[in-house]
Amino acid sequence: MFFLRKHLTLGVVELLYWKWVLESHIGRSVSLSMSQKATVIIPSYSEKRVRNLRPLVRSLLKCDFVEKVIVSNNNPRIRIRDRIGIDDSRVVIFDQPVRRGPGYGWILASKEKADYVIAIDDDLLISPKQLAMLFQQLVEHPEAPHGLLGCDSDGTYVKRQEAEVASLYNIYAVTGAHIRTYLEHTRGMTARGYVTQETVEFWSCDMVISQSGMCQPRIHDAGFVLQCITHDRPGVALWKDSRFRQQRKEVYRALEKVRTGSHGTE
Repeated sequence: MFFLRKHLTLGVVELLYWKWVLESHIGRSVSLSMSQKATVIIPSYSEKRVRNLRPLVRSLLKCDFVEKVIVSNNNPRIRIRDRIGIDDSRVVIFDQPVRRGPGYGWILASKEKADYVIAIDDDLLISPKQLAMLFQQLVEHPEAPHGLLGCDSDGTYVKRQEAEVASLYNIYAVTGAHIRTYLEHTRGMTARGYVTQETVEFWSCDMVISQSGMCQPRIHDAGFVLQCITHDRPGVALWKDSRFRQQRKEVYRALEKVRTGSHGTE
């Protein structure tokens, strides 16, 4: 029965995926009555998720407040430019010459000097309407990072709520000030030898950007959020890697020291 239920669930997700792809072609555009614009960053690595990129970029371009979409291909073994195949001046694609982690997207974002940035994991299949709701929350409440998914202080997964959380997952709507704080915290941790740049970039960038605001990050209820079938697949999802928990513990301890100034004696 478990085997049957699992395959039925995967079949439903696949049907929803192709519905999302279709809507990325024929769905309506979304406008907001505000002058603020967002730059969107999509870090990508796994070849199993490359199929998500074209419809994801199409969905983002349906939002009039999106002024640039940056796709960072962090896997030097593949090239994605032809597979995205969208001819639009707002789309910028970087094929990284060496392996990079998801956190490299924040370095790219810092070079843009954008006032508002939204980073989206390549397994989150968001709609234009959901993105518009999230961006409006960021503009109206810029003191906190915003998202749709997260975890509370005891690690419980939280979604489809209006709530403060300990950390955001999968999508991060932030300001330029949040990104500068992210870089300052990262430099503080690495300069003191608490953790390496690679540890933050590969395993814990979500944790660091979540704690970059003047208050706790917030998630919002944008309805059902579709995720790729690979979002929890071992060998694809970083959080399923055996090193994940230990690496994050190290960054958590280091981040607390840097944020509170309690460096102590090492």
